[in-house]
Amino acid sequence: MPEGVGDRATSGAGASESAATGSSAGPAGSERAAASRTGFEAFLPLEKAPPLAGLAALAAFAAMLLNQVLLPGLGSAHNTELLSYLGRYGQFAANLATISGSVALVFCLFALARGETALTVFRRVLWVMLSVVLLRAAAIATFWDRAETTRENVYLAVGAANMIGVLSSLYALERTRGLLRVLALLLTCLPLFSIASVLLEVTQDFQLDQWRQRGHAWTQGLGELCYVGVLLASFPMLVPRGLKLRDLIARTAGIAVLVASVYALRTAEAALHNDYPVLFYHAQRVGLMLDRSPLLYAVPFCLSLSAVTTALIASNGARWQAAAGVLLLFAAGYAPKAPGRLLSMALGFVLLSRALIALTQAVPRLRQTPTPTRSSRPTRAREPEVKSTSNAPEPEPEKTGL
Repeated sequence: MPEGVGDRATSGAGASESAATGSSAGPAGSERAAASRTGFEAFLPLEKAPPLAGLAALAAFAAMLLNQVLLPGLGSAHNTELLSYLGRYGQFAANLATISGSVALVFCLFALARGETALTVFRRVLWVMLSVVLLRAAAIATFWDRAETTRENVYLAVGAANMIGVLSSLYALERTRGLLRVLALLLTCLPLFSIASVLLEVTQDFQLDQWRQRGHAWTQGLGELCYVGVLLASFPMLVPRGLKLRDLIARTAGIAVLVASVYALRTAEAALHNDYPVLFYHAQRVGLMLDRSPLLYAVPFCLSLSAVTTALIASNGARWQAAAGVLLLFAAGYAPKAPGRLLSMALGFVLLSRALIALTQAVPRLRQTPTPTRSSRPTRAREPEVKSTSNAPEPEPEKTGL
C-alpha cells in the first residue's frame, strides 16, 4: 500500500539539513538519522517492491499463458500427454502466483498497519478488512476444495479486490502530478467501472431489465477503455531513455518482445479463425471491439509487454515496481472473477500506486539539486560594489554661464 509520504518528506528534509551543517555532527548525527528511520520508512520504502512481488508477476503471467491461452487454444485434438503436462504446469504457476502474491500483499498490509501516514483510521481499517476477505477467498480456492468457493464468496472477493484498487488509486491520485496523475486517474476509474458492471450484472429486476443491460454495456465498455488506457499510459513511464549499455540491451529485448507478440497474435488469428475472439476474451476478458477487429487490442497489449520487459531489465526501484504492477494487471485481465486472478489484480493496483507516488516524490529532488547555488546569489548582491557606487562623489553640475 502506498504509504509513508509524510515520513519520506521529513526524512528528506532532515537529510538536507544534515548535509548543510557539514561534518560537525559527526557519527552522532548519522546515528540520530538512522534512529529516526522507524515505522514504514524503515520497513518497506515506497520505491522498493515487497518481497516476492516479481515472482508473483511472472508466475501470474505464465499461468495466464498456460491456462487461458495454450490449453484452450490447443483443444482436445492434440496429444493428451502434452495437454496433461501443460495442465500441471499451469496449475503450478497459478498456485505459485497465489502464494507469492499473498506474501507480497501481506507485507504491504503489515507496512500499512505500522506506518505513520496521513491516512485516517477508517481507511486503514477498511483496507485491512478488504485484504483479509480477499486473502481468505484466494486461500480457499487454492488449498481447499473448489466446491467451497460459492458464488457469494466469489462476488465478495470481487468487491474486496476492486475496493482495494479504489483505495490504492485514490491515495496515488492525491499525491501525483502531470502524466502520473492521468495514469492514477485511469487507475482509479478502472475498478469503479468494474464494480458498477458487477452490480448491474448481479441485480435482477424485470421492469428495469432493458436499462440494466444498457448500463452494464456502458460500464463494461468504459472500464475496458480505462484498462487499455492504463496499459498505454504506462508505456512512456516504463521505457528508459538512457544510453547506457543496460538500457540499450533492455530496449533491444523490448523490441524483440514486441515483434514476437505481434507475430504470435497474427499467427493465432490465422490458425483459429472464428475461435480467435473467444480465446482472446478468455485470456483478457475484453469484448468492446473484439467482434469488429481483434487486432485493435494488439497495439496496447504488445506495447505494454514490450515496456514491461524493458523496465524489468533496465530499471530499479520504483520503475521496476511499476513494471511488476502493470504485468500483474495484464495477467489478471479486465474484471476477473477467479480468486487467484483477483489477488493478482489487487496486488497490481497496490504496486502501481506505490510506484506512482515514489516517482512523483523523486521529481522535486532532481529539480532542487541546484538550490545551493541559487541561495548564494543574494550574497553576491551584497558585495561592496553597491557601496563603492554610493560613496562615489556626486558629479558637479555643469556650468552654463548664467
